[in-house]
Amino acid sequence: MAWIRCGRCDHPFDTHFVLGSTMLGPEIVRCRLCRSPLESGRREWHSFSAFQKLKFGFRSLLYATLCAFAFGYIPFTSYYALWDMPRHDTLAFLHHTPFFVLSLVAASTVLVLQLWRVRRSYRRDHVPAPHPMARWLLDGDFALQFKALLLLVLFWIAATGLGRWLRSDSTRGPRVRDSVALRYCPSSDSSEKRS
Repeated sequence: MAWIRCGRCDHPFDTHFVLGSTMLGPEIVRCRLCRSPLESGRREWHSFSAFQKLKFGFRSLLYATLCAFAFGYIPFTSYYALWDMPRHDTLAFLHHTPFFVLSLVAASTVLVLQLWRVRRSYRRDHVPAPHPMARWLLDGDFALQFKALLLLVLFWIAATGLGRWLRSDSTRGPRVRDSVALRYCPSSDSSEKRS
């Protein structure tokens, strides 16, 4: 992971995986700390070659797929592990509506964000550089991979915490567990009857 810093005040303003970043963004920005202009190392959409645009689309689809898998699979495995219920296969979460919806929302969010970044790049063509940088958490051009990993960790903690809370509740826990078990994990007796 590369950390990009301001050459004047050494303040980090961007981070990305060297081989995984799309490198789309404003070429010249103002440092959040010292306000001095600096080169970001990124390029605008109109400066991309046809191959770079194709690579941008491929990586966008790849990130959407990874986020769909992560945000659907993590709560699925956390919930089933906490209830000590078996999982039939790795992609079983796609057959259950709540986890499938989470996957769909995650993938759609990534794709919409990438299209929004391209639109922002077009709009920056009419604004003179250097471009001001938004607050770190709200900036849609820099450190997106790091923010996605941070969000994934927080999401995993929240999903695990919710499962533990349901399991520790003496009245709600067994009721939720039994309903999930009956819906997604049929007993061996019922499977024998069907056979």
